[in-house]
Amino acid sequence: MKARGGAALLGITAAACFLGTGCSKQSDPPVPVTLPPLPDPPDEAFRAAAPIVGERDLFTPPAVDRFTLPGGIDVVLVERHRLPVINWSLEFPAGTVTDPAGQEGRAALCMYLFVQGGAGNAVDQLADMGSEIYTSTGLESAELDGFSLRDDFDRTLDLWAGVLNHPGVSSWSLDRLREEYEGRLLQSIGDPGGVAWRVFQIAARGPEHPYARRPSVASYGNVTVVDCQNFYREFVQVRGLHLYVAGDITHDEVAQKFAPRIPTGPIGAPEPFIPGSSRDGTAVTFVNMPGASQAEILMWGPAPSLDAADYNAAWTMLSILAGNSITSRLGSDLREMMGSTYSVQGKLTSWKDDTWLTVEVPVQNDKTAAAMMAMVTGAAMMRETDVTDDELSLVRDGAIAALPSQFATVSGTLDAFRRLVYYGLPATYFQDLPGKLAAVDKAAIRQAANDYLPRLGLQFVVVGDATAVLPMLVGLTAPDGALPGTLRTVDVEGQPVNLR
Repeated sequence: MKARGGAALLGITAAACFLGTGCSKQSDPPVPVTLPPLPDPPDEAFRAAAPIVGERDLFTPPAVDRFTLPGGIDVVLVERHRLPVINWSLEFPAGTVTDPAGQEGRAALCMYLFVQGGAGNAVDQLADMGSEIYTSTGLESAELDGFSLRDDFDRTLDLWAGVLNHPGVSSWSLDRLREEYEGRLLQSIGDPGGVAWRVFQIAARGPEHPYARRPSVASYGNVTVVDCQNFYREFVQVRGLHLYVAGDITHDEVAQKFAPRIPTGPIGAPEPFIPGSSRDGTAVTFVNMPGASQAEILMWGPAPSLDAADYNAAWTMLSILAGNSITSRLGSDLREMMGSTYSVQGKLTSWKDDTWLTVEVPVQNDKTAAAMMAMVTGAAMMRETDVTDDELSLVRDGAIAALPSQFATVSGTLDAFRRLVYYGLPATYFQDLPGKLAAVDKAAIRQAANDYLPRLGLQFVVVGDATAVLPMLVGLTAPDGALPGTLRTVDVEGQPVNLR
């Protein structure tokens, strides 16, 4: 149940014509208008020099209050009283890794089904207040979230608690949601980027790993109302949950208002065991998508965890190489010089137990091999030469200057501290981060490149039209090619197929 206030407004001219007031049946031809040229800006003295950058204010992250409510509910509270808004999230140990075999998609379906419950006119009430109630489901956890203005907090919290304590679990709603999720699944199969990430999870961890499992039309169909009722009792109506709150609210108010509204049953089930990854050593994994107008390239490899000593050096290194389409080296090479793409995105993606380096680039079909060669060459340059002063300053100092932006909104603040709990990081993480970033130098970046962009260790997932792309990949992975190694061809589910 995610509702927003607001309405779409018709343009004045269109509205008048629709209502039949003051509109001719046939519009007159437009009259050309000649505008005078814009005057040149005055040549003032201050334009001769760039603005002087002042001294950066010392970054101080917001304080965190962590305590426990009756029933064993762990609370993380960040008070932010500048704006009269409150954002909160109740987290359950109910992610997709809890889905039984053959019922993949159960957690997402059942969590979304819950917001069909509560007060019958909840959607209208939320829209009137500009409040929100919504769910989200991840790998290890699921959340029931709320947002409201301070003045509407009590009313919104009552609606939120109504969903929590009286979830919607009707057969009619489940059938409708199942059709919606099946439609999303079919859409994802047709999205080259989504398929690339789907196959990456299988290649990086193995097909049986809990992170690599994906729902299907059949597994959605196996989820029943009784399954969702059991899911509610096992994961939602339990003790030992996490509550995250940020905004214009105090410690005492959180204790007084949330404790009576959150059910406390038996202690929740322990988190499921997550086995280690079983990495596939294939150099290039190709997924055929007939008729695709462009190819999706995903370069990947292991990376340091968030608490590792060299994490910030690795992050800075990757940001210089491929952090975005505008300022990164690959962004300049592929977008401006080759004209083969409009998007370059490099990032370190962390899960609870591992982190992976990924560089994602959609390119023209005929530029696939050239783009992959540019990525390999760019990695070699990072290993063999130091970055420039300007590159280091732009990324490292820019990241330090941008840290306060993570806490500009209550939702951003909520997410920032929720990540700390998820990854098991200390409460001082954000306070220590500027100093750790500032300590990253050229030598550390070059070392990170040698550790995480190895000459023979990088792997690729490529999604595209086999007719246009596969011959190039065969040449690249040949013994005398630029990427000698195994070329594996699979379908959108990661299952081997013979395309040659």
